[in-house]
Amino acid sequence: MSKNLFVDCGSNLGQGLIEFHRMYELFNNPEWEIHSFEANPDINLDFRHVWNLQYFNKAVWIED
Repeated sequence: MSKNLFVDCGSNLGQGLIEFHRMYELFNNPEWEIHSFEANPDINLDFRHVWNLQYFNKAVWIED
């Protein structure tokens, strides 16, 4: 079974993730794999209740 992939390249406080979840039922859905990135080291999303989300406290860019 193939999965849908949702990539959030600027999570901030998770507002976008929550909105997309409302539209597409992303959280804890075996049909979705979620990768969320946030570069701000002062932000650490607490989505422990979402088992199909991987959170990266890193920036998404083409250079280091």
